[in-house]
Amino acid sequence: MHFQKNYDEEFYEFPLDELITASFDNFYTFCNITEHKLACWNMQCKMNHKQISWSSDLHICTFKRLQFENALNCLNLTSTGAHNECNEICRHIARRNPTKGNEKSYLYEVAANLAEIYQYWQLNKQCAFQICHLECRKELIRNMCEQDETINGLDVIQNYYQYDLLDQLRSLIDSSTEHLYPLMCRFYLPIQYHSDLTNEINNEIKESIIAIKQAVNDVVEMVTKL
Repeated sequence: MHFQKNYDEEFYEFPLDELITASFDNFYTFCNITEHKLACWNMQCKMNHKQISWSSDLHICTFKRLQFENALNCLNLTSTGAHNECNEICRHIARRNPTKGNEKSYLYEVAANLAEIYQYWQLNKQCAFQICHLECRKELIRNMCEQDETINGLDVIQNYYQYDLLDQLRSLIDSSTEHLYPLMCRFYLPIQYHSDLTNEINNEIKESIIAIKQAVNDVVEMVTKL
């Protein structure tokens, strides 16, 4: 069996590509490809998985494989809604996501130049898209998966997105531009990454997240009635 896709260019990472979760055979084939990549890294570069930068395929097939296997049925059940209705509403939300007042004050305080302000704006749109997808998938899981699958499904998807958000932050830290990491994305990381945010910023972020959750709840309600 072959996927006939280039993972680095054609696979969806957000939401998780439905081809991966369609069946156990597909999942195992995908992970076999990842294992071949790891073997190549080890043979050609003398690097093991702990020395390689985080990537979604490593996360799924090496770091959290058992959890993904246990959640596969739930992820498959929610895949169509994630790729269709969630994708549509989240693209709309990301396009219309403005830089809030407290974010503008924050950018002024860190002396961001025009190029950095534009980069923050682009990253902020990406952040809104990912957070919207996370909340939409979580709501689909709550509504469509069996009770014994729901907790594991929620843990798997939350963990997957959080690791990616951390990887994005590490990339900015490496380039000494961590001050451009979107404030809303910080809110989805462990407490040490947003404990220094002011109450005003926290409240503004919470309002944005509540609005996103309300939008995706309406979409999920429509999906589950079909």
